[in-house]
Amino acid sequence: MNDARLYSVETRLTEEEEMRIREYEYLRDLLKKLLYSLEQVNMHQIDSKGLATTALNLSSDPSSLDTKLSEKLPNLL
Repeated sequence: MNDARLYSVETRLTEEEEMRIREYEYLRDLLKKLLYSLEQVNMHQIDSKGLATTALNLSSDPSSLDTKLSEKLPNLL
């Protein structure tokens, strides 16, 4: 009888530990996705600010557009 109780307690503990591990992994994955999406939003904001600043500072010479864009935008490659 004591062996059965011990087995049921050990089984319950093992299941609870596995559930905690799965919950931790789920939260970790959610946080990774959240951080990735925040980084993407931040990059879009940086890009749009860089383009807006470049558009305001354009001179009448269209050849200067390429050099100004390369100065303002971060290299993502």
